[in-house]
Amino acid sequence: MIKIITDSTSDINADYAQQLQVDIVPLKVIMNGKEYKDRIDLQAKQFYQLLADNEVLPTTSQPSPQDFLDYYEEAKKNNESVIVITLSGKVSGTYQSACIAKDLAEYDDIFVIDSFNATQGLRLIVEKQFN
Repeated sequence: MIKIITDSTSDINADYAQQLQVDIVPLKVIMNGKEYKDRIDLQAKQFYQLLADNEVLPTTSQPSPQDFLDYYEEAKKNNESVIVITLSGKVSGTYQSACIAKDLAEYDDIFVIDSFNATQGLRLIVEKQFN
């Protein structure tokens, strides 16, 4: 079996991810000193409301290698091949975190792909894996 993993910048919501059987690794959104996991602790509608209510723009933080490693270890335990498709490495360190986690996993059946895209471009690439 092949496990597809992407990150939350793909704009794939939880219901659709479950339908596709795709795992989503969240980026972190930091606003007013509080950290949220994108699409877990903070949904899009809430994000836009916070944005409207605050004068300070939010910042983001890439997932840690451990965030990816947790998914890799589960796949390794289940003897699954893993394809990871991330946000462009030119705009985020997400790809680098996924690669570091691959090295830590000590599992040869993980393939990390830099999509060179964000949001809808990344989503289309992930969806293409199922056509």
